[in-house]
Amino acid sequence: MVYFKYNKKDEGALAIPELVRIRQKACSTNSLLVDYYSTLLNIGRELDSGEKAIYDHFGDIKVFKGLEKLEVLGAENCSERQLDLLLSHLSALSLLTSDEEWLAVLGRASKLLKPGGRFIFDLEPLRREACSWQGVVRVVGSTHDHCIGEIVVSEVLTLLGDDVLKVRLALEEVGAGGGVKKKGYKNLLLGLLDEERMGRLAGSSGFAVEEHISRLGGGDEVKNPELSIWVLRKKRGVAVGQEVPGGVDT
Repeated sequence: MVYFKYNKKDEGALAIPELVRIRQKACSTNSLLVDYYSTLLNIGRELDSGEKAIYDHFGDIKVFKGLEKLEVLGAENCSERQLDLLLSHLSALSLLTSDEEWLAVLGRASKLLKPGGRFIFDLEPLRREACSWQGVVRVVGSTHDHCIGEIVVSEVLTLLGDDVLKVRLALEEVGAGGGVKKKGYKNLLLGLLDEERMGRLAGSSGFAVEEHISRLGGGDEVKNPELSIWVLRKKRGVAVGQEVPGGVDT
């Protein structure tokens, strides 16, 4: 595991997944994601019934309001289930960059879902309306972290080919008077998936891509920032607990 440190003298460290969590919580898209997931669970469709769960990658599901009624799965309690819906939030899966990593995650999700069950997650968007954002310092926003306090997050983005986004992340710990107490930097590599690649990975894991939501709303880019939400449906020909690819899409 690679760690982030505020400075060389600081003994405290943050793991890469925690940095992704802090970055996403500070981002303006977070409230839109919460609204989307909350609405999804209360629209009277087939997803409103059945067994549902959310995978907690970061150990702080209590801050993700609107989804309190969902069962929380983690590494310590993720036994074999038969779920109708599995959510992964806060762009946690953006840390996956290789096909092998994705196939392992999708294979595990397939084992937790019933045939016809859905795996829904949000990722870093791939397609942007302009490339002028590359190399520009952008303030993401601020958030309160229970371990650190008030954090201001900024970043510089660079696209590395088609599949990887390099994020030069800066975190500023803000004191009571508004002054910066500490500042640290770290490079993150986040995976990007377009429709062709996701379709190929999903099909190899017993899923079909049901929907890709690349934006909620339209118009002003600040008020309606880009999103990338994927809805995968487990093929009905894949039995419960089956991890191997295959199954008919009916």
